[in-house]
Amino acid sequence: MASWIGRLPVVAILVSMGSASAQATTFATSATCNGVQQTEPEFAQCLGRTTDEYTDPDLGIQGVAGTTTASADLRTGSLHSDSIAEAYHSGPYDLATGAGSITYLQDTITIGGGYSGSVEVRMDLSGAFSLDAPNPATVGTIPNPGVSAVLSTYDGATDLGSASVFVNQYDNAFNDPNGFEVRLEGFSRTTSGGSFGSNADPISGDFTDPADVRLVLASSFTVTPSTPTFTLVAQLYTHTGFGKGNLQGDQVLVSEVDFGKSAHLSLDLPEGVPWTSASGVFLTSVPEPGTGALSAAALLGLSTRKHFRGATARARSRSPRA
Repeated sequence: MASWIGRLPVVAILVSMGSASAQATTFATSATCNGVQQTEPEFAQCLGRTTDEYTDPDLGIQGVAGTTTASADLRTGSLHSDSIAEAYHSGPYDLATGAGSITYLQDTITIGGGYSGSVEVRMDLSGAFSLDAPNPATVGTIPNPGVSAVLSTYDGATDLGSASVFVNQYDNAFNDPNGFEVRLEGFSRTTSGGSFGSNADPISGDFTDPADVRLVLASSFTVTPSTPTFTLVAQLYTHTGFGKGNLQGDQVLVSEVDFGKSAHLSLDLPEGVPWTSASGVFLTSVPEPGTGALSAAALLGLSTRKHFRGATARARSRSPRA
């Protein structure tokens, strides 16, 4: 079974950063699981599963499955994505599967009170890569497991600040008998006003623990009483899969990229500055203190590949005020 996912991860990042200002609606959410999309105004979620199986009377069964879950919620400002590929093999037959979830949200924010000054939109996310295989050196994967995240803000056709980050299992590392490693990829990028940080090694981009991948994306810009409105777009995408070849003997294989508890958005403004959203619900369900946002102290433990404008000393506004 050919995977629907193909080589989408890189394309997803580049398209998202280049097309934010073309969005027609002022607020929306969507969730896509294995190619099946659900789009809703305030909350979208999906569950997808694909299977393929071949049975031979003499050699037994070979099967693969791809399971994905995703959701986007404007009320909590959160995106969740989890992709799992499973395979069981008995015999020489080649099957392939892919699993991928893309989730997205958009809202338009207006800053009130005659405020003139800086605004920061942040997206904090964390997740895990895992592989359950008796012999990792015999596993073939197409495409390599990965996660991408995009945060973009714009005013009309003007990009106020964007960041895209892609983390990938690299160098065909499933063929490494010692396991696998993940890396912050070089084509992660920002535009003016955008920045990102991570807990990856600042030189190599490698994550010490594939089960502990943390990322922070931010967009920082200035609003005035005459330009108080901006639109934010956030996207989270996970994918994994098993491909043909390099399969030896009976094996049960499971590969997962789990960002099911990420990502969380926050809006950084001075205390007392009011704001509203086009949806009327953005961040209305975020508890105090915000569970999704990393504090300035927590960021001290994150190494960065690019300069990251950390949390300011100003208080965070967690919910819109009248």
